[in-house]
Amino acid sequence: RWSWLLLQGRHGYYTRCVTAYRPCKTTANLGSVYNQHLRYWRNKGEFECPLALFDQQFEEQIQEWLQAGEQLVIGIDANEDIWVGQTAAMMDRLGLQDAVLSLFPSQSPPETNLKNDQEIPIDALYVTPGIIPTTA
Repeated sequence: RWSWLLLQGRHGYYTRCVTAYRPCKTTANLGSVYNQHLRYWRNKGEFECPLALFDQQFEEQIQEWLQAGEQLVIGIDANEDIWVGQTAAMMDRLGLQDAVLSLFPSQSPPETNLKNDQEIPIDALYVTPGIIPTTA
């Protein structure tokens, strides 16, 4: 799911660094993260798809952090096309931008997994507008 680190800067500024893992919908492998989440939520009486639950709960959490006035840096393995998937739509609704793609909009991002040979990015680094990405 996600974990975070909250940093306090000068003048009361807060930046939250978040790492998140959105499971891949794999039902054939009983040990997959998707199936682990499915079992976990069913044991708690929740029968909705783990991906839908992740999306809903993560968006609610991000909204809470934004309402608190925090700047966010979110690194996520979305396991879907971050240009057009649910994660992209959510981050767009929340006003976050992909820091890497905003710096290199005309270039195809590198694959971040050996199995991904289709040049479809599934990982992203999203930031709030107050964080300005720069190149080294």
